[in-house]
Amino acid sequence: MPLSDEVLSAQILIIDDQQVNARLLEETLRKAGFKNITCVNDPRDVQAIYTAMKPHAVVLDIDMPYLDGFQIISQLKKIEGDDYLPVLMLTQMGDNDLRFLALESGAKDYLNKPFDHFEVLLRVRNVLEAHLSHDRLREENKKLKEELQRLKRNSKENSDIRLKS
Repeated sequence: MPLSDEVLSAQILIIDDQQVNARLLEETLRKAGFKNITCVNDPRDVQAIYTAMKPHAVVLDIDMPYLDGFQIISQLKKIEGDDYLPVLMLTQMGDNDLRFLALESGAKDYLNKPFDHFEVLLRVRNVLEAHLSHDRLREENKKLKEELQRLKRNSKENSDIRLKS
């Protein structure tokens, strides 16, 4: 599965209270060539870390102490507003209600635990590519709006000149 440098260099945040699970995910991603991975084991630290790093993908466990994955996703939504929320939630195998709730709450995808290494890579890649595409579209939209404003100013200036003549 060849991945672009842009995807391999993207920021990934893994949030799982079980250090062994977070490290296993990190190792799987690093072996595939991903370079920028941060693991958080205490969900109370997520808000500050997310804000500082602005990750391109978040792999988020649902079942954690202090704050569960749904509470974390609510915090992230407040940070992002209506911007793209690149969350891939981890759910227990066969728990359809939690999977549906994860997607309904704003997660872009989910992974079953225990996870398949190849599936992890595919799903993380998909979230990353979608987020990176979203960022490119946002930047293009910003440029188009700026160009439109410039054209409107020029048009108004030209109209003012014609009126004075």
